Amino acid sequence: MRADLSLKHLALVIAATVLPLLPFLDKAFHIDDPLFIWTAKQILKGPLDFYGFTGNWFGLETPAYAFIKNPPLASYYIAVVGLFAGFSEKAIHIAFLVPAAFASAGATGSDGLSGCRSVIAASLEHRRRGAARRAATGMPSANGG
Repeated sequence: MRADLSLKHLALVIAATVLPLLPFLDKAFHIDDPLFIWTAKQILKGPLDFYGFTGNWFGLETPAYAFIKNPPLASYYIAVVGLFAGFSEKAIHIAFLVPAAFASAGATGSDGLSGCRSVIAASLEHRRRGAARRAATGMPSANGG
């Protein structure tokens, strides 16, 4: 992190990331969220057998590995959250504010943005680069960043 990066500016960048997400803490799970939750619950039963369950995703009961195409890292994180705070929408959404805050803080102080004169400009430039990269690759982003 750059030496001229003050805690005040860093707090401002983190707040600019986290505050817009707060209204969505009670948002219901949707689309493929249940896949991550099911995997997290399985991880609590057998940490090394994360896809060792069956589910009905395409209209018939099939093994999880047949319909889950995501690596289980987010599910391991959800499992830890679920162990201590439960599997509610609010608990999991609050837990995912933490990596969002760290990502914005890390991107703001990264050496790749050292040409920017201010922390805010660096943060906006990081978001612009991310949007351009997603537009070019068609890759979605969980936090819109």
